[in-house]
Amino acid sequence: MPKVNETVLTINLRSLEHNFNFLKSKIDPDTRFMAVVKAFAYGSDAVAVAKHLEKLHVDYFAVAYAAEGVMLRDAGITTP
Repeated sequence: MPKVNETVLTINLRSLEHNFNFLKSKIDPDTRFMAVVKAFAYGSDAVAVAKHLEKLHVDYFAVAYAAEGVMLRDAGITTP
């Protein structure tokens, strides 16, 4: 039987915040920022990622499927 490997993605929220702030510092202050949390944040906790980005005042979220948007809304995410 072939060996099965599990792939794990770990999101460091402090690094996410650092990267978000870095990117925001490089764009015009009037430019809106859309965070993509499709595919359930690629197997990580999309809700935790979205909640953290919402605290940082991200302007929009993008998802791949309506069910992902519903999941964020059900979790209390109010950012469009």
